[in-house]
Amino acid sequence: MNENRLLKIDLLRFLGIALIVLAHVNPPTVLFELRNFDVPLMVLLAGASYSLSFKKENYAAYVWKRIKRLVFPVWSFLTFFFAAFYVMACVTHRKASFPAWKTIASTYALLDGIGYVWIIGVLLLVALAAPILRSLSRRYPKTGSYFLVLCMIFFCYKFLYLFAARYSYTSLISKEFFTAVPYCLLFAAGMRFLQLNMKHLIVLLGLSTVFFFLQASVLHHEAGRWVGVQKYKYPPMEYYLFYAFAASCFVWILASKIPLGFYENRYAKPMILVGQNSIWFYLWHIPFAMFLHVNYALKYLVVSLMAYLLCRAQIHLVGQHVLPRISSTRLQRNIRTVFTG
Repeated sequence: MNENRLLKIDLLRFLGIALIVLAHVNPPTVLFELRNFDVPLMVLLAGASYSLSFKKENYAAYVWKRIKRLVFPVWSFLTFFFAAFYVMACVTHRKASFPAWKTIASTYALLDGIGYVWIIGVLLLVALAAPILRSLSRRYPKTGSYFLVLCMIFFCYKFLYLFAARYSYTSLISKEFFTAVPYCLLFAAGMRFLQLNMKHLIVLLGLSTVFFFLQASVLHHEAGRWVGVQKYKYPPMEYYLFYAFAASCFVWILASKIPLGFYENRYAKPMILVGQNSIWFYLWHIPFAMFLHVNYALKYLVVSLMAYLLCRAQIHLVGQHVLPRISSTRLQRNIRTVFTG
């Protein structure tokens, strides 16, 4: 694999996860709206990573690997989190603050629950569709044709969504479906990003920016004010997606200009560590984001710092003290998969 490409993905993954954490500390509205390309960026990067690491294997084996990589870390963390939460609730005589069992079950199912973990559910659904999306990518080798097909699929999706909304078809299955499809298309776009030259990237940036501002103008005319993209995030609609895609293209282009020597800088190494272990950095930020109530800037600093320190300590503990004591290579691999990354 190209080391520069991997480091660029890690750096952008750090940016994505840092922006997601920012959303959870109640920043001002302007910052909250500007960072709204965070989840789409993470999905695009997942597509780019998949294209780099793909190897032909049985689908069942692939799914099992994805579950170990995405679901088992969350379940491990949630078990620790809820156990610690319960103990603290008992010690402080505030059992009423402990979540209801229905909320806990919903959280383990990667649905609403306590919040925060829905993004993992999205990434899992996208990962399950990845082999199909790769087949689509191989069927349309030309860049223009490929992105045109993705746009056509989205328009079909939008028609189906409007039909479902008209007849109030809002079951859990339809909700997950309408959330997952746009992210699958972003993942499919990400699978091609490493193959795109600067001209392609600038064209995609330009088109998505133009379409975003055109729709923003229409919405502004209808509402009499500027309409934020957050309103069109659940499920993701074209206004939200145009903004997110344009912003993702922009930061991808910027990252492409960063020299390889930058990644050897001691200030860059923490960013790369977070990028390479983004799921555990994200998980460790949850309790601090939930229970810390201070100014958003201070909260962001504390939440990020604590998540980084706990993530780094966990990686050190697993790598230096747990894995060396285990003789089974397979068990070592499984522990590394679940507790790092």
